[in-house]
Amino acid sequence: TTTGFGYGASFLPLLTVEPSEGWCCHYTEMTCANFTAYVMPPQPGTFLWVDDTTMVAMGTNRVAIGHDSSQLSVYFTAVGAQAAVKAMTPQIKHCEGFYEALHCNLSLTNIVYANTDDDDGDSKKDYDDYYVSNEDDLLPVIPFSVPICCSCADHNITNWTCEVEGMSDNMRLYATTNKSTVIRPGYPLIGSGQTVYVEGAVSSVSNAADWIDWKYYGLTKTATGELVDTNFTVRTVWTSIDLNDAPVRLEPVTVATNAAGTIVNPAGVPLNGVAVYRVAVVPEGIIPDSDIHWSKNNSNVTFYGGKNWGREAHVRGLAAGDFTLEVTIDNMPTDYRPHIHGRVLTPTVTPIHVYIICDADGTPAVSTDTVNAWVAEANRIYRQTAMSFYVAGVEHVVSNDWVKIDDENEFDELCSYANVNEGLELYCVREMKSVGLHSDMRLMPTDERCGIAVRANAIASALAHEIGHACKLNDLKYELDNSVDEVLVGIPNWSGGAGTGYHAPGLKHQDLVKRILMYHQAEPTITDIPLGDVAGTYVSEGGGSPKTNAVICGLDYMDDMGRNPCH
Repeated sequence: TTTGFGYGASFLPLLTVEPSEGWCCHYTEMTCANFTAYVMPPQPGTFLWVDDTTMVAMGTNRVAIGHDSSQLSVYFTAVGAQAAVKAMTPQIKHCEGFYEALHCNLSLTNIVYANTDDDDGDSKKDYDDYYVSNEDDLLPVIPFSVPICCSCADHNITNWTCEVEGMSDNMRLYATTNKSTVIRPGYPLIGSGQTVYVEGAVSSVSNAADWIDWKYYGLTKTATGELVDTNFTVRTVWTSIDLNDAPVRLEPVTVATNAAGTIVNPAGVPLNGVAVYRVAVVPEGIIPDSDIHWSKNNSNVTFYGGKNWGREAHVRGLAAGDFTLEVTIDNMPTDYRPHIHGRVLTPTVTPIHVYIICDADGTPAVSTDTVNAWVAEANRIYRQTAMSFYVAGVEHVVSNDWVKIDDENEFDELCSYANVNEGLELYCVREMKSVGLHSDMRLMPTDERCGIAVRANAIASALAHEIGHACKLNDLKYELDNSVDEVLVGIPNWSGGAGTGYHAPGLKHQDLVKRILMYHQAEPTITDIPLGDVAGTYVSEGGGSPKTNAVICGLDYMDDMGRNPCH
């Protein structure tokens, strides 16, 4: 384009700029373009280059511009002329990020649901089927997309191809949603814009993700402008999660603890105290903590330090009353929302009056260190209900008759030794048929026969179990072979979901009850205090098959009774 001032047009020089229209910048050089201006006929004069209104260069007919330049113009003023001739540089096409665009529809990290269901109802897991109608677990992806940017050979769609170079054994790839056309390493080629379908066979294992390698072939230019063959590989990482194998577990009835030994997922939170809640997301280590989010339904609790994400949430009790926590996880189905119910409680403190029975020689059945260990374990367990205990006093009682308790009459005599006005009576004996005994729960606290006896070699939680009876809780057992479900565990103790919910898929109810403090036998696992009643079994007088009933063994009933046990 030429423009002149002051002279007749026939006397103006012709000003042109190279390269001409159609130049494409591929962002492979430091500069975007090199422009050269020519004057016809050749004659002396001055060149001036302007980018919009900013001077770029003066006194040269050649200029290099950067990628951020906009519209460039050149002015030539011939010697003796009163006006300049102007020429506009051609519009430059920019093909930025061409190579990235080839795989721009791929995510480098991905989650796919393991194809372990049976969508076509043929009693065969879908990952073992070669054809599946109504398949809904394949993940569609577009691995190859050539951008339409310019006519350069190295950016031409006809000169680029894509194939699968390799994949881990757990991954499969198809060209159709019904799995009828398989894509294998090297064959067939994948077209630009083609959708392919990824299948995860089973859950990723050993904390290691699976992978697919996509290989791209095409042309590129050398520094001298020569076209040569090129290729590169992009690895995408995949986590396969089996939705039929409880990828999320939140168990309100649990014996799990944190590093400090605090039982997680408690039924109760002390007012102004902190409790730990935990959700397990499997396979562990694949899904980051930042993808796991906790929420609460009211202001009775708050998240300690404002941290409401991750596998563990620390919750502070702000106001007495019930609350519910809910968990959501990124990239999981929207109906995966486990929850847990709890209650903020005003703490209570109960004294324990200890009587250690000694034989005629004065040898005590247990040491005071053992008693202190029992009380410490009771405090660890009853933190779930905001209750604590302390040793109000220790008395050594010499009695050969009580060192070994043989029957109910001896037990009643033992417990009648003292009749305290406040708190609990604990009698420590050397031998007894059971690791622990509690007086008849129908007795009034003023009855001198009220009390607890614990055997010298009892498990650590034996005292805590007997304190449960002092709180009017009953023994629990379950003799049937059912898996856990909402009816057996009870709505207050259920975290949602169908079937076994957010528990391990194979968990039996008879194994779950062995976690509960009021389980009828001395098991080292009995440390959990549930929120509500839990189903147990009993046999009617005269025998017969076991029947199911709700057993009072949780915080609900304790709270109604005041959580202040006394003898």
